[in-house]
Amino acid sequence: MRNIISVVGGLGNQMFQYAFSLTLNQKDNVFLNDYLARNGQSNYGSELNNVFGIKLNNNPTDDFLVWYVRKCIVFACKSKFPDFFILLINALKLFGIIAKSDYLPELTKNNNKRSLKAIWYGRFQREDYFIREEEKVRNAFSFNLSCTSEKTQNTAKLIQRKNSISIHIRRGDYLNPANSSVFGNICTLSYYQKSIKWFNDSFQDISFFVFSDDITWVKENLQFPSEVYYIDWNSGNNSWEDMCLMSLCKHNIVANSTFSWWGAWLNSNPEKLVLCPPKYTNSDNGIDLFPKTWIRINS
Repeated sequence: MRNIISVVGGLGNQMFQYAFSLTLNQKDNVFLNDYLARNGQSNYGSELNNVFGIKLNNNPTDDFLVWYVRKCIVFACKSKFPDFFILLINALKLFGIIAKSDYLPELTKNNNKRSLKAIWYGRFQREDYFIREEEKVRNAFSFNLSCTSEKTQNTAKLIQRKNSISIHIRRGDYLNPANSSVFGNICTLSYYQKSIKWFNDSFQDISFFVFSDDITWVKENLQFPSEVYYIDWNSGNNSWEDMCLMSLCKHNIVANSTFSWWGAWLNSNPEKLVLCPPKYTNSDNGIDLFPKTWIRINS
């Protein structure tokens, strides 16, 4: 069977989708399709190849199927008549095609061995999805520091010398009303204040490295009792360099963001401590997206 994984969203989301693809039966042929990322469903387009050199496979037929499945799933999740759109998805079975998604649990049951093709559209944003292939995932997401700016390379050396702690503060799009109801009021000012204090009480001679899309707000609202560095030069297509630097820190304070999730997860320090909020979104339905070893800080 031909498995088509839809690559969509920001870099962190795309990384989850690729990590999940590594767990599928490779004998069935697994292909990455970035039609959605290339056509408006990502801030900076398709990033897996640009950042990690991961090759993608696209063809017009798969492009259409990815578009079709996404449309049906989105409408099924938002419509008052979801059964109609699920019926449209299941109609693909007439052509030997099934759709699978973690947005609609009923679709995960599609497992017809006679199917020719499976279209996967989802988030797959939990370590559980890919942890059995951890070594493959870490190898795939290996940053090439030589491709970063001179300023980033110098900061990387500084981070590796210091008892460094990354702190990621995401505001920007999370302040929009549409996103605020989902992601807002989780990583509050209190969360960051408590996290900073937690590390300050636990260690001596620490250095904080701040990553944020609103450094001005950080400087006006957060006080650091020890040495602090503000990383404010990576943006747009170079934003991934922030994730690279986060992964080099000794410890991490993450936001409810897949970007800093991966920055902390890729941190290879065997003694790392990662602080995270108690939940990822306001509608997690009890599903914990953070690894069990990370420390929850209630705000």
